[in-house]
Amino acid sequence: MQKDNNIITGTNTKFRDQLKAGDRIIIKGMTHVVSHVNSQTEMTVTPDWRGVRDITGTKANLIVDKKVKQKDFNLDTLDGNGPSGYDLDIAKMQMIGIQYSWYGAGFIDFMLRGADGNFVFAHRMRNSNVNTEAFMRSGNLPVRYEVTNEGPSGKLAIDINDSVTTLQLVDSSFFPESGTLYIDNEIITFNGKNDSTNQLLNLTRGATFINFQAGADRSYTAGAAAPHSARTGVILISQTITPLISHWGSAFITDGGFDEDRGYIFSYNASNINVTSIKETAFLIRLAPSVSNAIVGDLGDRELLNRAQLLLQSLEVTSDGVDGTNNPITGGIVVEGVLNPKNYPTNPSDVNWSGLSSQAQGGQPSFAQVASAGGITWTTSSSATTSVTVSPDLDTGFVYTRTDFTNEEGQNTWTMDRDPFITNGSPYNEFQGYVEVFTQNPTSMNPWYLYGLTFNNNDVQVNAISRFGEQNLNGNARLGPDATMKFVFPGNRNFEADYALVTEATYNSSGVTIGSRIDESDTNWPPNTQVSDIVRIDHGNQTAYILFFNNTSLAPINPGDTVTFFAGQASFAEPGETVFSFIATPGERATVDFSALKELTNTPLGGRGTYPNGPDVLAINVYKSGGANTTANIIVNWGEAQA
Repeated sequence: MQKDNNIITGTNTKFRDQLKAGDRIIIKGMTHVVSHVNSQTEMTVTPDWRGVRDITGTKANLIVDKKVKQKDFNLDTLDGNGPSGYDLDIAKMQMIGIQYSWYGAGFIDFMLRGADGNFVFAHRMRNSNVNTEAFMRSGNLPVRYEVTNEGPSGKLAIDINDSVTTLQLVDSSFFPESGTLYIDNEIITFNGKNDSTNQLLNLTRGATFINFQAGADRSYTAGAAAPHSARTGVILISQTITPLISHWGSAFITDGGFDEDRGYIFSYNASNINVTSIKETAFLIRLAPSVSNAIVGDLGDRELLNRAQLLLQSLEVTSDGVDGTNNPITGGIVVEGVLNPKNYPTNPSDVNWSGLSSQAQGGQPSFAQVASAGGITWTTSSSATTSVTVSPDLDTGFVYTRTDFTNEEGQNTWTMDRDPFITNGSPYNEFQGYVEVFTQNPTSMNPWYLYGLTFNNNDVQVNAISRFGEQNLNGNARLGPDATMKFVFPGNRNFEADYALVTEATYNSSGVTIGSRIDESDTNWPPNTQVSDIVRIDHGNQTAYILFFNNTSLAPINPGDTVTFFAGQASFAEPGETVFSFIATPGERATVDFSALKELTNTPLGGRGTYPNGPDVLAINVYKSGGANTTANIIVNWGEAQA
């Protein structure tokens, strides 16, 4: 079977005898629906084969759904005549329970919450001393909900020509009294059946199917009436009800009498990492997508999807504390965990995953895989940059020259005459927000940082605080009645800051967004500084943007300065989701406890990438926050709940 192809070719197979359209088969742990059986040695399936490589000589497994009608429940028929007396009304809400025992040959019990609050056991399926293989492929199941709108599927018992009006099926018991069928490429309607002879009656060949879809009646046609061979699949396409989940919740409980799943403590050590100010990914770790016989593999390599859970326990960092001349190394070592990187390589061959069962890794019987830094090919363009220009203050041009305002010593609230603030009968809206007031008289006063203008009937109330630790209004300072004030929105002022007010034009052309990282060439900022928030400022008839950063600048940021951002594809794992981050001191041992961190799992359906198109992938990034480079070792420990 070829990768990204839906044709399956068999050798000495009996596809037409054993399969039909509508069946589900499992190949290397992945489920496919049979769309057409062309011959004994060829069929088509959906979706395409999504393993990482072409496969040959592989066994496919047919999914057999054991369906039992309510009247055949072997513990309680739930129709009022069973031991509980419970009469099931499927139009009402129900609480459903399923319990099963593992490994592989236990019982499955189906139950409903009864009238007295206890579960009523309706049906039990036995698997011990019955099957030759486990009744499920794994006891460690994902909890999910799926609404399907599928009718029964059957198989022709005999050949038919293009004019017969009766179908002979292998089993007609699950089909309704009337409906519409799809056989090969022909739509056929029927109106009647005989379960004693397994026949569907009163056929209309080459029919048209009409249903209500997307707000209107839709008409569907297929091929003309045609002969069909025995063993061809018969699919009912005229379902009469629509499944609906209107309110739901779930619990998946393992109750084997153990308080904790004890087992191995697995570990991986990344040694002699050269930690610099440039962020790098030390390694990746994940559950292997597939396993069989305790051997791990990529998607499609092994027979089972990996249903284990990877439970991180701890991470430890040790590093050199002095340089080659015995001087202490300053600056911290930042270690962060990024779950499911957004820039994970799209080509599976660009990440060299390896198992842990080799002698080099200590022969650990783990279902996990690791990829060292040298085994990851990132798509990089490190020379690409973009930039913004720091804006000057936004000056409204408004000057308050009236002298009738009140500001007593020890107060930080001003009451001022409202008339100068009114234009065309409305308040001067550009003052709603943060502004600065430069007092022109007396000139010795520092600028004040104002906020919270409230317009009353005859005056305006202004609250004020000092700007960046400067002189405070509720100290000894006092504005006299002859003060003149100029209102502006403040920009950057010759000091280190964790923000920059930038011009509208350069912001719009830069493409900078939340998460954009300042390029290493811009030495005004610490390494790995990035945008944490963006706020648009409309002041008067002017617009600018405030970029907030996760670090404070190393040098003063002034109007006219340029802030340069990296605009290429990063050569390390980018969030994704940062699930932890901590700082270690060079020369000291640092440990972080992961006992409260969520487990890493596989996707329910399997895939080649990261969750939800593959297993959870955890990337360990490391860099220096400042100071000289150093050499570090990182070891991560985890446990695995396996089933």
